[in-house]
Amino acid sequence: MEVLEIKPIITHVKTKTADWKNEFIALYPEPLFIEKALEYPHANFAAFNKEELVGHSLIQYIDGKWIFGALVVKVEFREQGIGKALTKIRIDYAEKHGITKLWYTPKNDNLVSICCHVGLGFEKTCASPSKTKHIFGATNWYYLEISNTLDPQLN
Repeated sequence: MEVLEIKPIITHVKTKTADWKNEFIALYPEPLFIEKALEYPHANFAAFNKEELVGHSLIQYIDGKWIFGALVVKVEFREQGIGKALTKIRIDYAEKHGITKLWYTPKNDNLVSICCHVGLGFEKTCASPSKTKHIFGATNWYYLEISNTLDPQLN
């Protein structure tokens, strides 16, 4: 597999069109998962290589909790820090909007994602923050307490 090195543009996507929705949904291997996630209040974030959408993530509000609901990076653009950048922009968004606690639940075998989130300060807990059952049946939940000032390494 060829790895394409890029300097992605990571951004909060405020304007959403039907074409935009179709483009980012196509990134996900489980389209029903992302369709279900979009039923809740959420904010979208994207990584672009020039005009090409190469990554997407969102933060969603479910049962009174802010949850990192989805993150995907095209295979040929992985291992370049795009997932980490999409995670950092969501943390920054949360801080700017006064959110004090974030929740995250990965597939149980997604060690790359788990290591990334733990490295950014997420702590493991087994208690689900939501009445909504996770679509993958994940049992491990992680949370991040956000202070008024982010660690400078996250900016």
